[in-house]
Amino acid sequence: MHRPYSFLILLFSLTAIVSAQNERPDGRRPDDPNTWSWNVPDQMNHVTHDFVYSESMDRAVGYNVYLPPSYNQKPERDYSVVYFLHGAGGDEKSSAYMMDIILPEMEAGHIEEAIIVFVNGGHWSLYRDSEISYVKSETHLIKELIPAIDKRYRTISDRKGRAIFGFSMGGGGSVRLALKYPSLFCVAGSFSGALDWARDGSGKSISSQVAYPEDNIYYWANRNREKLVNQMAIYLTVGGNEWLYDDHPPFIDHLRGLGIKANYSVQGDLDHNLGTSKKLFGSKMIRFLGAHYRKPVLASEEAEVEPVELRPVVRGDWWRVASNPDLGKWTSEQQEPVDFGVWQAADGSWQLWSCIRKTKYPGRTRIFHRWEGPRFTETDWSPEGITFKGDGTIGETIGGMQAPYVIKVDGEYRMYYGDYRHICLATSKDGKVFEKQLLANEVAGLFGEGPTAMARDPMLLKIGSLWYCYYSAQPNGKHGVWLRTSRDLVQFENPRRVMTGGQSGDEWWNFECPQVVYHKGYYYLFHTQNYGVGKQQTSVYRSNDPEYFGIDDDRNFVCHLPIAAPEIILDGDQMYLAALTPGLDGIRIARLDWISEQ
Repeated sequence: MHRPYSFLILLFSLTAIVSAQNERPDGRRPDDPNTWSWNVPDQMNHVTHDFVYSESMDRAVGYNVYLPPSYNQKPERDYSVVYFLHGAGGDEKSSAYMMDIILPEMEAGHIEEAIIVFVNGGHWSLYRDSEISYVKSETHLIKELIPAIDKRYRTISDRKGRAIFGFSMGGGGSVRLALKYPSLFCVAGSFSGALDWARDGSGKSISSQVAYPEDNIYYWANRNREKLVNQMAIYLTVGGNEWLYDDHPPFIDHLRGLGIKANYSVQGDLDHNLGTSKKLFGSKMIRFLGAHYRKPVLASEEAEVEPVELRPVVRGDWWRVASNPDLGKWTSEQQEPVDFGVWQAADGSWQLWSCIRKTKYPGRTRIFHRWEGPRFTETDWSPEGITFKGDGTIGETIGGMQAPYVIKVDGEYRMYYGDYRHICLATSKDGKVFEKQLLANEVAGLFGEGPTAMARDPMLLKIGSLWYCYYSAQPNGKHGVWLRTSRDLVQFENPRRVMTGGQSGDEWWNFECPQVVYHKGYYYLFHTQNYGVGKQQTSVYRSNDPEYFGIDDDRNFVCHLPIAAPEIILDGDQMYLAALTPGLDGIRIARLDWISEQ
């Protein structure tokens, strides 16, 4: 591997201030690693100091570690690990001050509890191995420190349980190492990272692509692309006034050109300052990391195995649970039960609410009807009558009831449904009788995408500390499956499209009734392309990233199923699939299994 002749200057200089001085007041020299502090056992709040003896560097190298309160209270749990890499001139003590932005997020429940490790990577190492000195900072972190942490503490020792982020030198190091070792990390973050920075023999700043042609962020992004697309989450922040700013936009464009997802935030008037970066971006960075690493798991559970690519199949016969109901004066010969939800009530009975369309009800003609079954496997559940109708006095669309979906959280049943414009909420104590919830201005509707975007068909899945709400919408003609996330199940933020186009088509009706389920290391998205009698078709996509299943991209496509309006139901350890009957005159259920594609 190529290295410039004056590697000491290249390796140990990072900032203009550092490179301008030969020796600091504390006696440390950027070009002399023997003057660096490798083990700083000062006592600090919230963390405990320890060290790992580095065989590669023949010395003790310190670290600080934070263990969440439940670590000792719940010894049956394993925890994800977040590694923080300090900037130039720093060490494990200076980096541990990051706890002032991590701890509030963890204590507020905004992120899952995790072990936090503050690394000593060598004051000016760039987190690289030197070929002309004893400094082996990359080897120490990857081959010595991480294995030691996994041995000493109860960690989730797979990539989904490991995050890495840093500032400046540490930001650049975090991104490069995450791209280089995608089997070790699931998410990487950088505050003002030295992403593509190095110096030549004269001390002039140059691109790391020149200094390290086979060991830079572009090289590893290209080489490991298949292992990074939909598997690595990246978040970069930088200030517009920073000397490192110019390296960020081209790298972001390069990642996105490769299909590697990257989030990016810029503050125009920000200089190169960690304290200000923490104030501006700290909460976003910590929440981003926390949304991607795994929540604590039982220590008795096996570590997550390598993902297995599977395909869903229907096993056995279908059984009908609901038929076209009598709606009294609203009954019509054309009416059809369509989008529906199935759940178990507090008394153990099974509940089914379905949107009935093409009725004689005014407006959009859609109303909710309820059925009840004593057991999940019973046929022909009992029809219990009309439940919800669109109420114009609270801002709902008349006759606009669409696609109820129910979850149970802290003893409360929460029904999310569409009203042809908004996603709305109703709650229940018993799982049978629901009350619509209104906003402060006495109207329904948690969120929508505009008056003609027809946000509809919500379903929710909890991933880490976040709730993911998938739904169908078409704002400004952008048809597809959309996603918003929430921490409190009331405020849903950051709408983004996670699937559209490709073989699914490009009409608004090609993206109905999304359902997402996690199984054996992958997220599977089911969505209906066609409702037509005799033409029912649902597409299934598979992804490592719950926020991306394909934008005009069929690489994640798995298969078609000849069904419409799927809902996946978990009863014990067995999955079931509910769907519309072929003639659109009822609802049926069958067992859902998975087969290997090998």
